[in-house]
Amino acid sequence: MEPVRIADIPLETLANETWEGTLRRLTADMDPWDSDVGELARRYREMLRAMHELRFEIPGRMVLTCSVLLRMKSDELLASARPRSEFIAELEEAVEEAAEE
Repeated sequence: MEPVRIADIPLETLANETWEGTLRRLTADMDPWDSDVGELARRYREMLRAMHELRFEIPGRMVLTCSVLLRMKSDELLASARPRSEFIAELEEAVEEAAEE
């Protein structure tokens, strides 16, 4: 994705943009089923930096956007988590295999 250029975004759009609009803008070229949170955070940081350079007040909806993204990703990770006993068994097996080598 090209660096965020706040100057290319109409002032009225920035002033009235919802957190959903910000999220859509930052993820327009990302696969929704394979989102890279690190890349999204980088894009968001660049957008905030550009806004700060223009001396815009950073609204609370930006913080909301980050919290929603983090919540979505953590919910996804928790939903796909393996049971703890399965994870421990796999670790014990790996330790035993390493000890045999």
